[in-house]
Amino acid sequence: MEEMYLEWSRQARIALEKPVSVRFNRGFRSIIVAGMGGSGIVGDVLSTLSAKYSSLPVITVKNHILPGYTSPEDLLLVVSYSGNTIETLRIFDSALERNIPMVTVSSGGLLKTRAYEHGIPHVKLPEGLAPRASLPSMLYGILKLLYENNLLNIPFKIIEDSVVFLEEKAGKAVADAGVIAEWVNRCKGLLVISTHSPLESLGLRGKNEFNENAKIPVKVDVAPEWMHNDIVGYEEPFLKDFTVLEVVDPDDKVGVMLVDFMRTIYAKVTGRFHRLVLEGVSLLDKIMYGSMVFGLSSCKLARMRGIDPLKTASILEYKKVAGTIFSS
Repeated sequence: MEEMYLEWSRQARIALEKPVSVRFNRGFRSIIVAGMGGSGIVGDVLSTLSAKYSSLPVITVKNHILPGYTSPEDLLLVVSYSGNTIETLRIFDSALERNIPMVTVSSGGLLKTRAYEHGIPHVKLPEGLAPRASLPSMLYGILKLLYENNLLNIPFKIIEDSVVFLEEKAGKAVADAGVIAEWVNRCKGLLVISTHSPLESLGLRGKNEFNENAKIPVKVDVAPEWMHNDIVGYEEPFLKDFTVLEVVDPDDKVGVMLVDFMRTIYAKVTGRFHRLVLEGVSLLDKIMYGSMVFGLSSCKLARMRGIDPLKTASILEYKKVAGTIFSS
């Protein structure tokens, strides 16, 4: 599992080298990304990047319901690494009924089969990866697709540079991940990821990685929204056994100051803190670096706990009944 994360630069490079066969001769009102779990995070990251670099909004849908506002003026990206995610397949079927322009993204599965049956453009992902460790294949493949269709104005140099950056910083990511894993294992208790905007997608990515790989519950707090609700919950909390992993962009002075203030509130209840300072130049660099550290540290923590990070028994249990639930 850890080897998959360490090959992220290779994944990204392969995705960028792959020719784009999908072409649109028109613009769109928005891009809607439908996906669950690791596939849904792709939409969250695209939304973050779009807010910084583009005027075209990116909306993420992480459920089985195609929003009522979706129209033929929007482009729907249907993303499922396996191609068999039931919620995502339902979105695909709804979009077909409503004639929504679509591109599907998967390594195979029913999504690929149905796309070919209906003449829907499909982006093929490499097989044999854990879905959550395939983030670069999905993200960079979609970034190239959007860039070459003039749908997302992220300078391509930023995308290319981030691949080189991932390769150069793999050693530093391993070191940061080792420290975090040992710290979390030593502290135990509920893990709280404390960060700031616009790093919401990274905080969520971290939560999901520790959930799936290390099998622990995690809470994500994001400033400044945290200051308007969650903060009050620390005045008289039921739970006082928690540890705080701070994640900051060192180039964002406001963000760092917000997280510094969050510590003053947490410190009234706990004294267990660790700070991950993100590496990189661009926002894409930083999100990918943090994601790699979270992937590696959660796997290392799993190993310390004697747990297989690849196994997700509860998800398999859900998938056994999902068909019955959604057909009722």
